[in-house]
Amino acid sequence: MLENGKDESGRLSRRVICKVALDSGSYPRPGAVHRRVYSLLLADDFTLLRDGVAAICRTSMKYCIVGECADGLAAASLIASLKPDIAILKLNLPELHGTEVIRRTRQAGIETRFLALAEHRDSRAGKDALRAGADGCLLTYDSADCLLEALQRILNGNVFVSPNLGVRACCPQDPLASLSVREHQVFSLLVSGLRPKQIANHLDLSLKTVDTYRANLMKKLEIYNLPGLVKLAIQRNLTSLA
Repeated sequence: MLENGKDESGRLSRRVICKVALDSGSYPRPGAVHRRVYSLLLADDFTLLRDGVAAICRTSMKYCIVGECADGLAAASLIASLKPDIAILKLNLPELHGTEVIRRTRQAGIETRFLALAEHRDSRAGKDALRAGADGCLLTYDSADCLLEALQRILNGNVFVSPNLGVRACCPQDPLASLSVREHQVFSLLVSGLRPKQIANHLDLSLKTVDTYRANLMKKLEIYNLPGLVKLAIQRNLTSLA
């Protein structure tokens, strides 16, 4: 959000900051019965979706939204500093992919639980998130009840995966099933319109490594051009272009 302030000369200036410790509506009302309140961090580049998730979480009075951000690098930084009980983050975040945020957090020994949000009905996205250390995975169009159930299951120490993610599990003969986690991530970002250099920044990889993954996935899929990859993604409902 934008915050107004004055520099040393007294002139009005503006700076961009992350939303941290949101409005008092995030906290239990005075006089409410004492119970454990869990801290949540929301990471999604769509403000409307963040606001919707926050509103749903507030209805239960069990959750306190301690921070919001719109990209992966900010998410990793906020999680490291705030150490929320749960981080709800979109997988396909700008700047740094959601799975990388999860990996970095796990490597740092931070015990934040993760609920990953996938945009498309892609069972591989959920599997990748769980392998990276997520505690659950939902689709962005799952219901409010599903979100609250996922949070409760995660807090109870269980893993929750959207029922809709298991509908399109890849069969052994499916060439997409042969892709590695990284190859599948590169495939997803390519068909989303990102260029190799952007993908390298997104996944925190070198451009040469991304080119290698791209060549490998094209060989496995026997598709050697971007339009062909996009066509496959549309056929499988793995892109918003579908």
